[in-house]
This record gives sequence, C-alpha cells and structure tokens, in this order.
Amino acid sequence: KYFLYAIGEIVLVVIGILIAVSINNANTYRKDRIKEKELLNEIVVNLELNKQLIVQRIGVLDLLNEMSNLILKLQDKQIVYADSLDWHIYGATALAADLSLTNQGFEYLKNEGFDIILDENIRSQIINLFNVTYNQANIRFVKAENRHIHQYQYIDENFESEKNLENNGGFLHPY
Repeated sequence: KYFLYAIGEIVLVVIGILIAVSINNANTYRKDRIKEKELLNEIVVNLELNKQLIVQRIGVLDLLNEMSNLILKLQDKQIVYADSLDWHIYGATALAADLSLTNQGFEYLKNEGFDIILDENIRSQIINLFNVTYNQANIRFVKAENRHIHQYQYIDENFESEKNLENNGGFLHPY
C-alpha cells in the first residue's frame, strides 16, 4: 500500500516539476521575444539615423566636389580668379568630419547574444551590415576625401587666408 502511495507521490512531483519547467521555458521564450523585438526596433532606429548621416555626408562630399572643380578650373586656367570665388576656395579646404554611424542597437545585440534573433537570415544580415558594410562605407568616404589632397597643396601655395568674424569662417585670396 505504502509503496503504491510513494510511487504516486513521486509521479505527482515529477509531473509538477515538468509543468513548472514548461511554464518557465514559456516565460523565458516570451521574454526573449520581447527583448528581440526591442533590439530589432533599436536597430531600425539606428538604421534610419545612419541613413540620414550618410545622405548628409554625400551632400557634403558633393559640395566639396563642386568647390574642388572650381579650384581645378582655376588651376588649369579654364576660369579667371574673381572675388566671388573666395568663399568656394575656402570651402574647398574644409574636411568633413569622420563618418560616425550609430550602432547602439548592434552593441546591445552583441551583449545579449546574437542567438536572441531567431531568424538566421535577419541575424546574418545585421551582423554583415554593421561589421562589414559600414566599415567599407567609411573607407570609401575617407578615400573620397583623400582625393582632394592635391587641391589643398595648390591652395596652400597660392592663396592666403582672411578670417571673417561675421560667419565664423573666412575667405582665401590669391597671393
């Protein structure tokens, strides 16, 4: 009698433990999915901000290219110097700041562990974007800026700076 009672108690304890483990697993899964959603939302916000930063940088580089083309035309004597070029010449000496893309969501993902994102395709694309694509983009922007080095030498050799207190900038005039 007691033996059957003891077996019954053991079976009930085992069933209770299995139910508790199952509930715990379900809660852990639910919390992980909430965390995954938060991570992905943070990454989307980072991507939107990075898109804006890249578009701004492209705009700066386009403006720098326009100003550089004026310098090259002036250097090749395709155009004649005029006072109206002073601001463009000065602007051509400006270097854009380093491209600093936002990656808080990715860092949070690294800290939590990449496996929190269930979809392998999304996980690998995120890792590739932040570890490879963004680094390549930054290298391309640096190379684009470095292409203007020759114009800096030309400007240094042929123009003098005049500070302008009104716009916190200045102008460059030929010597």
